[in-house]
Amino acid sequence: MLQAYRGGFAAARADLGRAEQLYRELSLPAAAAQAQHNLGFAAACSGDIVTALTWYDRADEYFRRSGSRPAEALIDRAELLLAARLLPEAQQAAQEAVEIAAAARLGTLLPQARLLQARAALAAGDAAAAREPALLAGRAFARQQRERWAVLARYLQARAGARQRPGRLRALAAALDEAGWPEQALEARLYAAGAGDTAALDELATADPGRGPARLRIRACHAQALSRLHHGDLAGARRALRAGLRLLDQYRAALGAIELRVLSSAEGEDLAELGVRLAVSERSARQVLAWAERWRAATLRLPPSTPTTTPSWYANSPGCAGSPPSWPATASTRSAGPARCSASAP
Repeated sequence: MLQAYRGGFAAARADLGRAEQLYRELSLPAAAAQAQHNLGFAAACSGDIVTALTWYDRADEYFRRSGSRPAEALIDRAELLLAARLLPEAQQAAQEAVEIAAAARLGTLLPQARLLQARAALAAGDAAAAREPALLAGRAFARQQRERWAVLARYLQARAGARQRPGRLRALAAALDEAGWPEQALEARLYAAGAGDTAALDELATADPGRGPARLRIRACHAQALSRLHHGDLAGARRALRAGLRLLDQYRAALGAIELRVLSSAEGEDLAELGVRLAVSERSARQVLAWAERWRAATLRLPPSTPTTTPSWYANSPGCAGSPPSWPATASTRSAGPARCSASAP
């Protein structure tokens, strides 16, 4: 698992594959299932969503038969499903994780599962459903003195609020940066900028599309485009948007399954929308059509993909921070149970 956290995905796959084989030879099905789940974790860290789901399903077959589904495994599954934009499935997995963690009185995992509930609800556009789990998670993190996680909970509470306050979101962005949540910090600035905060627009200029996991780099392109547009640099805004869509094409090409590619198009919705708006402002019907069609049809033009190694576009990603990833990890013991991709533990 250390190899996966360090970004050594090939070595992680080899070690975990050998461990899974040995456990089966020794007739230790529970340990074999844990190794299978961790193989899914390693695949998720490398950006291979299809393989990750396959391993998670294999492990879950045993967990279901044994009548004991670990909350950690369900949290990992929900993280991955959320990254793949399989929102109803992510919401269900997060709900099951909350129920199991609550029944087992897993005080560390329960607020993390609730945080996932809030994230999945927000991703599905249901802010009302996100409020209570975000609030309960925040209270638990405060009691446990887990400030890094508490900052994340406060951000989700702000997102779920009935009224978006740009200044509050920008302040939370700074706190998220300090706490080590770069993707969420950028997201907070984007929401603040979308609500008319000019200071947030200025801060977006520092977003770096050359570093981090794919989704963070795509959003960084969007951030640069917004900032350049704010400062009147139309050509620079167009370049940033095109760079973001190229990254999105590479990201989707690595997913393999057509269904996942279609769902991943949501990552480029803001880029395409801004491109259309820019074309409209320039009164270019040709460019309006080009931006709309490029975004809508790109997924179906991609050739089949079955990634077996770390995609080249993922090489700049630090550790496993991108997939299910760029989001929180549990502090559970990985040698004894399922693992999960994250930037760091609490």
